[in-house]
Amino acid sequence: MGFLKSLFGDAQSASPLQSGDLFITRLTDHLKRVDALGGPHSAFVKDYFPREVVTMLAAAAADKMALTHADQKEHSFCISKPPVSYWICTIGLSIGDAKKWFGKVYGGYSKLLERAWSSDHFRGPGCEVLVHIVYGRAKKADWVNMTIFPIGRERFGFKPILPIDLLNETEKVQDDQWETLNAGVRLYYGEERYDHAIIVGKDALQVAEQAYGPNHPNIAVSLNNLAAVYRAQGQYAQAEPLYKRSLAIDETALGPDHPDVAQSLNNLAELYSAQGKYAQAELLYKRSLAISEKAFGPDHPTSATILNNLGSLYKTQSQYAQAELLYKRSLAIDETALGPDHPSVAASLNNLGLLYETQGQYAQAEPLLTRALAIVEKALGPDHPKVATTLVNMALLYRKTDREKTAEVLEKRAAAIKAIQR
Repeated sequence: MGFLKSLFGDAQSASPLQSGDLFITRLTDHLKRVDALGGPHSAFVKDYFPREVVTMLAAAAADKMALTHADQKEHSFCISKPPVSYWICTIGLSIGDAKKWFGKVYGGYSKLLERAWSSDHFRGPGCEVLVHIVYGRAKKADWVNMTIFPIGRERFGFKPILPIDLLNETEKVQDDQWETLNAGVRLYYGEERYDHAIIVGKDALQVAEQAYGPNHPNIAVSLNNLAAVYRAQGQYAQAEPLYKRSLAIDETALGPDHPDVAQSLNNLAELYSAQGKYAQAELLYKRSLAISEKAFGPDHPTSATILNNLGSLYKTQSQYAQAELLYKRSLAIDETALGPDHPSVAASLNNLGLLYETQGQYAQAEPLLTRALAIVEKALGPDHPKVATTLVNMALLYRKTDREKTAEVLEKRAAAIKAIQR
């Protein structure tokens, strides 16, 4: 998670009438910092903090600060303008005392955020980003701190930005630890070191449950990661309840049409496909694809992944014509969106090549597998597990076309790569 340090100066204590102007100054300072990060951050500021929104928030903040100034209590309000929910809290404390107060009342600032993003009151229909702004007033200064929390992981393209000054030390450590463990799971999974991935995945899940509670979207991430490792090892009984719990959390926390729900549906469908539960898998893939296409459009890489997986399901059932259409569409999307040398393009080429090989169309299969191998070697390195997988696929093609010696060379190289990974 990224951290946005607080921006506040030593302004004189303001009267309620001055609060709106001071709020705009402080908030604008924050927005400049976010905008300076570039990319999706700049786009977010431009699209969702135009001058009229800042002015609207300032007027409401001034009204609530007048109440706080009068009774020294916390006051808050929420304005939903989908896809953003703006939540402002006013408090008559210094920033240091505010951190202690959030800890005492809510168990920590992050716990307060957890309540907000899981609440229909603060996250109205269609809202996918929570912007929480704390407007504080001490004797010597007014201050503002801001959180920008994309509730999903896909659409807005950046991780949550939290005000580090309001997090206690335990919250900081837990969040950093969870991110580190999650990265470890992905690393070991990619290297096919599944025993290590399971150990780290269980640790990540435990840290997430302690840090965020049982029904937070980050729990769904950890559950999905751990389930994927079990599925890769063929431990389907262990994977299924994790995938189902992840899906339930995402549907409840994010809504049934959220892109993260599409990802969870896709993952559970992959498990059912591996178990031969084809009818169940097909329904989940189709629902996942519908959500993805609605959220991102028909030509997004996420949709391409689901198309690829659905194509593999049809191939397994010998529905080759349907599989070919989906593989080709997936390949076209990835080449356009990601470029011709992306690993996802290699995956689509590999799948389409294997489809042709299965049907005995070897002349069509060979150039696709050859290109897939060149891409993964360049993108991932010559000793990556995906290179070994592609080499094995090509060796099988060579054996089917009576090129035994060439096949043996590729098989030996694949075996050497796998030995390195052990």
